[in-house]
Amino acid sequence: MACDGITVNAVGPEPIENDMLTAPHDTESVQWKAFQRSVPVGRLGKPEDIASGVSFYLDDRAGFVTGQCLFICGGMTDGRAMAT
Repeated sequence: MACDGITVNAVGPEPIENDMLTAPHDTESVQWKAFQRSVPVGRLGKPEDIASGVSFYLDDRAGFVTGQCLFICGGMTDGRAMAT
């Protein structure tokens, strides 16, 4: 596939602020605020954050990138231990 110019990559989003995430929760609660602070960058992701990552993969300059997962997670996958 790569020899034919086809690259295969993935995006690993987490946690992204949208209705599916926020609707079941009281976003003014102490627990919700603690959840937001638990993300190492200090905020939840936005759909635009995901779009930026996908845009990277779509750019011709990413043509040498294949077999990768781009975690768009505010540091949740690598920095959780530092979030406390």
